[in-house]
Amino acid sequence: MSAPTAGSRIAGRWLGPAGKIGFVVAALALAQVIGDQFQNPIEEVAEPRLHTVAVGEGAHMRALAIQVEDVRLGTALVDDDTTLPTGGLWVVTDVTYTPTVKDAGLPMAQIVDDAGRTYRQTRLGSSSCGSSMPDVPLSCSVALEVPVEALEGARLRLGANEDPRYDDLLDVDLGLSAADGEAAVAAAETVELRMPDLPLPPIPSLGGGDR
Repeated sequence: MSAPTAGSRIAGRWLGPAGKIGFVVAALALAQVIGDQFQNPIEEVAEPRLHTVAVGEGAHMRALAIQVEDVRLGTALVDDDTTLPTGGLWVVTDVTYTPTVKDAGLPMAQIVDDAGRTYRQTRLGSSSCGSSMPDVPLSCSVALEVPVEALEGARLRLGANEDPRYDDLLDVDLGLSAADGEAAVAAAETVELRMPDLPLPPIPSLGGGDR
């Protein structure tokens, strides 16, 4: 019987159990490299649709029409009788929105800085925005804590769902700079949430007439 050739010895290694494992590992590594280069189509579809505006500009999203009307900065936030100090700054945004399809609010609020870092609500009482009915506007405030250095180029994002996938998000350029942050720290002002403001329904007339 002739001795096995070098080629047959290599083939034997690949056909053995260890060879099969090695082949699977190599295939998975190749798939990972390919996957890193191409975005998952499901993830791409799930990305929220951004409605990019500036302060004072309105947007019509899937669940509501909305506008951020003002931005205020402070080193402490007053909620009812409670004062909440911060080591950074409170960014308070005054918002008015009107649900268009069904009852809706603003459970998702975050600030994204220039470096891509995200700051979400961390304390109870830092929002006065509740739910409103279709065609009934609600004016309120959302407050978020951020480090002073995060103000430069900061963007506010608001959504009608806690999970923004497959949904619309308001993306607001707050127009803030590092100088705004330094001035706010020096002023050390206390800011307040705007209490929810719902329009009162018309009072029906009692009518009158001769008896």
